[in-house]
Amino acid sequence: MAKEYVIGLDLGTTSVKACVFHRSGQLMAEAEKMNTFHYPKQGWVEQDAAEIERSAVLAVREAIEQIKRFMNATSALSAIWRATFKRNR
Repeated sequence: MAKEYVIGLDLGTTSVKACVFHRSGQLMAEAEKMNTFHYPKQGWVEQDAAEIERSAVLAVREAIEQIKRFMNATSALSAIWRATFKRNR
């Protein structure tokens, strides 16, 4: 049987999004979890990589739950993560 669905995972700065697409390109399900920012000092901002990972797992689980009956037809999982780092000199 041909695989019909793909899960895309966007690990963004403000949130983590999981989307399930049919191979035709139709969006079938989506879930989003917000990321937390920590400000240890004035002018600093940090994010917890473990929290982002947990958010990704929860978003994928939620999207899968929305299309549970189709899951045996999922063929791929793609993750995008873009990070911005600033070095102080």
